[in-house]
Parts: sequence; structure tokens; C-alpha cells
Amino acid sequence: MSKKTKKRQPYSQKNSSNSNYFMIGTIVFLVVIFAVMAGAVLKKDSPTGGSPGNSEMTQIMTRIETRLDRLEKNPDDYKLMEDLGNDYYGVGFDYARAGDTDQAKFYWAEAIYYYSKVLEQYPANIGVRVDMATISWRADRNELAEENFLIAIEQDPSFLFARINFGNYYAYAKQDFEAAIVQWEEALKLKPNPEQTSQLQSSIADAKQMLK
Repeated sequence: MSKKTKKRQPYSQKNSSNSNYFMIGTIVFLVVIFAVMAGAVLKKDSPTGGSPGNSEMTQIMTRIETRLDRLEKNPDDYKLMEDLGNDYYGVGFDYARAGDTDQAKFYWAEAIYYYSKVLEQYPANIGVRVDMATISWRADRNELAEENFLIAIEQDPSFLFARINFGNYYAYAKQDFEAAIVQWEEALKLKPNPEQTSQLQSSIADAKQMLK
């Protein structure tokens, strides 16, 4: 497997204060974007800890390069592919929060690539599938997102993060607020924790306002 990142364009240092990529009309939905496998809970107003050029980002990129080297030597290491997908997922959100949409989509495309390789071998890995679906609509690949959300829910209708993020997809990518409400209400039936419950209730209320 080729090391896809090493010859890519240099990392942008753009650090915009724009954080309105969750805005629809005048309503700000407060739902969390959940990363199932990446271990991240990403909110609209989450601090980045600085621009994507900071020392933490440098450490992440060094880790990615190390994993790419390992993957070149062990091309069938699917856990390593999953880890790379998670790394690229998070880096993309760092760039999105810094206002650099192009770089965000670049890294999300890398995440999709590695998640898809994992799913080719392990199609029942619902966590990876939901993460790939979530990142796909953020990367403007809506058909891929919807396809994988539907597969995930068919695999396990009670998988909370599939319901939450499928609702996010309908609201943000499709502006289909009725469909979003359906998914979020299904998520509430699964008895999420208090913070998730509050986020879902706020988002449902906002979506209902959009339908008036």
C-alpha cells in the first residue's frame, strides 16, 4: 500500500475565527457530532487549543507518518488502518474549526479511504461504519453517508451514535428536519446520558422551529 500522505500539499496555517459551519438559517443546532471510534466528542464551540500548526498537531502528524511507515511493512494490519482513519478524522475537524474547509475535506477523504479499507474486511464493524458515514457528509459525499447510515441502522437499530449522527446528516446536509427529528427521537428512546439527552432535546426543538 502506498503512503498516501507524504507527498501531499503542505499543511495550511490558516486560522480563521469562522465557526459557523453548523449554522442553518438563524438556528444553531447544538447536537454533538459523535466520533464513535475516534474517541472524540466534537461540539460547535469546542476549543481547538490553537491553530492546526501547534505542537499537538505536529505530534499527531508525526504519529500518522509513523503509522504509515508501519502500514507499508504490514499492509494487512486493519487495526492500523482504523487508527489512521481516526487520526485523519480528528485532524480534519481541527482544520474545520480553524476555518480551513479545503484542508478539512482533504483529511476527511483520507479518513474515508482507511475506514473503507477496514469495512471491506470487517463489514460488521458498526463503529467504523458510522464514523465513515459521519465524515462522508461533512466531506460532501452525501450518497456514501446515507448508504452507510442505513446499513448501520439495519445492522443495529439501537446503536445510539448511528441515530444521532444520521439525524445530524438529515438536518445539516439535507435540511430535512422532519427526518432529522425522527432519528433524534429514536435516539432519545435509547436512554442516552444526560448531556446527550439535553443536546438531542435542544436539536429537536430547533428543528421543529424550522418547520413552522
